[in-house]
Amino acid sequence: MKVYRFVITAAFVFTSFYLRAGDLKPPVDFPSAKTLPKGVRNFRFKEAWVQGTQMYDNSGSKVSLGNKIDSAITVEKIIDGESDPDKQSQLAGYLHGSGYEDSDELGQVSGEVNVAANVYAPILAYGFTNRLTVALAVPIIQSKTSVDTGYISNEAIYTLKQKLERQGNGQDSEELVRNMNRPVDKKIEDYGYNPLVDESKTEMGDIKLVSKYKLKEQDVYTLSLLGEMTLPTGKEVSIDKAFGVPSGDGQTDVGLGLAFDYDLTDKLNFSKSVGFIVQLPDKTDKRIPRRADTALSPDKEENIDRNLGDLLYANLATTYNIFYGFYAKGGYSFQYKGRDSYAGNKYQDYRYNWMEVNTEQNMHSLIGGLSFSSVQLYQQKRAILPLEANVTYSTVLTGKNVVSDSLIAFEAVLYF
Repeated sequence: MKVYRFVITAAFVFTSFYLRAGDLKPPVDFPSAKTLPKGVRNFRFKEAWVQGTQMYDNSGSKVSLGNKIDSAITVEKIIDGESDPDKQSQLAGYLHGSGYEDSDELGQVSGEVNVAANVYAPILAYGFTNRLTVALAVPIIQSKTSVDTGYISNEAIYTLKQKLERQGNGQDSEELVRNMNRPVDKKIEDYGYNPLVDESKTEMGDIKLVSKYKLKEQDVYTLSLLGEMTLPTGKEVSIDKAFGVPSGDGQTDVGLGLAFDYDLTDKLNFSKSVGFIVQLPDKTDKRIPRRADTALSPDKEENIDRNLGDLLYANLATTYNIFYGFYAKGGYSFQYKGRDSYAGNKYQDYRYNWMEVNTEQNMHSLIGGLSFSSVQLYQQKRAILPLEANVTYSTVLTGKNVVSDSLIAFEAVLYF
């Protein structure tokens, strides 16, 4: 009996890894209610660097990104992974008849995942009136990903190998060992995914149009209405890739918020912002999972209904004028993303519900920065150009289902 084919085909159904474009990310900006004067433009060039190696899981514990690949291979999972009822019955009979219990482990799938990304974002803003400023951001995402997987066997698998050899199934035994040495690659091949390879790519992200309308301004405070729209110009990860980093999430977002600035003294300013972003429903192509604990599946479906969870945010910040033109900034950010929902017509409803598991997110972050501005010097004819330079560092304090690595960003601004 070709038992090794059942073992290899069924055992690794539950290994897969994805990053989602709609995931929460550490902040790179401080809240501000300020608008540009009428007719004034600025051009910003922002660059952000992040190295993805760890994340907070659904319980809020910090784990390696490769933890999504790590999994024990039990007899029960091997049997459940066989979709053909006749083959499943045959496999269960053979393994149980060979003395294996459902809870017995035949080994452990392990993995190491590393993600590095640079985001370059040219941003053009224009003051249509003294109250209304509109800006357009076109992000370019450069990413490098690497994934390494393996299989750690135990005594049980060698016992199975020896039994196959005693039964005269030497060829089966050799192929069992050969395939066990590349379990994830074998399963990806069987399910029709592209091979796992390290990847470097540069893609345009989702274009964002933002607006800021000054509602009220007094001597010491400013209140502004924030608006934004994100267009699906980036790319989702192909459903034929078991691992990947998207440059977009394939759907449109719209958001509203409020920003408030308060000048406590000539040198000290406080600011805050609150808002929400609605991720509009759309249709997309997906692989529909066969098990609750993995997205890896051979079953494809086109144009399923998708509604990514909406986002809420609240930011607090303070800015201190150290000396002429130089500023120190610090702040706190809270973000929340609701649970995603999926619906289709091809498979059972509970299989679409599995796609929604662990999609609710939250993130608590701290951000600090240094800034230099020559705008006042330019107005006093003591500088050649009205420029700004900003450096920020964001760190994630805690969260749920989000990458936990810190982020560094640099920004250069020219007013004209």
